[in-house]
Amino acid sequence: MSSHHRPLLPLLLLLLLSYAGNSTDPSQCSSLLNLKRSFSSADLGTWKPDTDCCGWDGVLCDPVSGLVVALDLSHRVIAGKLTAGLFNITSLRKLNLAYNVFDEIPIPNEIGSLLNLTHLNLSNAGFAGQVPVGIAKLTNLVSLDLSTISLVQSSLSLVNPNLETLIGNLSELRELNLDSVNISANGHRWGAAVAKSTPKLTALSLTSCSITGPIDSSLSKLSNLSVVRLDQNELNCGVPDFFGKLSSLSVVSLSFCGLTGIFPKDVFVLKNLTNIDLSYNLMLSGSLPDIFSDSRLNSLVLSGSNFTGYLPNSIGKLKSLTRMDLSDCEFSGVIPFSVGNLSQVVHLDLSMNNFTGPIPSLLPPRVSELILSHNRLTGPIPSSIGKLEHAVKIDFLL
Repeated sequence: MSSHHRPLLPLLLLLLLSYAGNSTDPSQCSSLLNLKRSFSSADLGTWKPDTDCCGWDGVLCDPVSGLVVALDLSHRVIAGKLTAGLFNITSLRKLNLAYNVFDEIPIPNEIGSLLNLTHLNLSNAGFAGQVPVGIAKLTNLVSLDLSTISLVQSSLSLVNPNLETLIGNLSELRELNLDSVNISANGHRWGAAVAKSTPKLTALSLTSCSITGPIDSSLSKLSNLSVVRLDQNELNCGVPDFFGKLSSLSVVSLSFCGLTGIFPKDVFVLKNLTNIDLSYNLMLSGSLPDIFSDSRLNSLVLSGSNFTGYLPNSIGKLKSLTRMDLSDCEFSGVIPFSVGNLSQVVHLDLSMNNFTGPIPSLLPPRVSELILSHNRLTGPIPSSIGKLEHAVKIDFLL
C-alpha cells in the first residue's frame, strides 16, 4: 500500500469504532416494545418493530453508548400497566410518566431496580396505593415528583414506608414534590425528616398532604431552599423567624394552613423572593416592611389574613409585581400614590380593608382587574381610569 493512503487508516478505524459505539442495544428496543404492549392505550405511533428505538418519540439515547437514558412519556393518554419491559432498562437516568391515565394502579416496587435514575416524575398519572419502598433505593435521585393536582385527595399514601424511610437515603435530592400524597403518618415529624435526609434540597412541595405543625427548626439548615409550598395543611402554628434568613427563598406558599402569630417581616425583603402567598390564614398577623428596594417580587397575596398597618410608599418600587391581592385584611391609611408606578401589575385587589382618602390619581397602566371596593375611600374617581386600556374589571363600590 502506498504511503499516501496510510493516513486514512486511523481515520477509518476511528469511524468504525464510533459507529460501533453509537449502535442501539436491540434488547432495549425489544423491552420498550414489550412495555408498549402492556399499555391498553397510548399515543406511541413511532414505536414500531425493526426500527431504531433511539429515534422513537419520547426516547433519548446516549450518543456514545447507544443505551436508552431518558424516557419521556408524559401527556400521552397512556393506560394499562407497567411491566418488566420498563424495569429491564437499567441505564435510564430520567423517567417521566406524568399526566397519563393508569387508572388507580399501584406504582410497582420494581421501579427500585432503575438505580441510575436521577429524575423520576409520576405526577398526575393515575397511580394509587402505598408509595413503594423500592423508590428508597434510588439513591441517585435529584428530583422526585409524585404529586397530584386534584379536587379530591390523592390515592397515594406514605405509611409503610413512611416519609422518613422513603427519603432516608436520598441525600442527592434537590426537588421533592409530594402534593396530595397522604403522609399524615409522619404528622409533625415531616420537617425533621426532610432536613436530615435531603441537605441539598432546593424545592419542597407538600401541598394538601395532611401534615401538621409545628414547622421544625431543623429546616433552617436547608440553606439552598428556594421553593416552599405547604398549602392546605392543618399546620396550626406560627411561621418561624428563620424563614427570613433563608436567603435563597424565591417562592413561599402557605395558604389555608391555619397559621397563627406574627409573620416574620424579613421574608418580604429577601432579595430572591418572587412569589408569596399567605392567603386565608385568619389568625396570621403582620405588616409590610417600610422599605422595598431591589425586589424581584412578582406576586404578593395576603388575602383573608389579619395583616394590618399601612401600605408603604416604597411599594411603588416593586417593578416586577404583576399581582397584588391584599383583600379582606385589616390594612388602613391612604393608598399611596406610588401604586401608579407599578408598571407590570395586572391584578390589584385592595378590597375589604380600612383604606381612607382619595383614589390615587395615577393607576397601574397595565392593570386588567382593579378592585378597591368596601373601603372608606373619598373624593372623585380619577380621570386616569379612562386611560386603562387593559382593564376588564373595575370595582370601586363603597
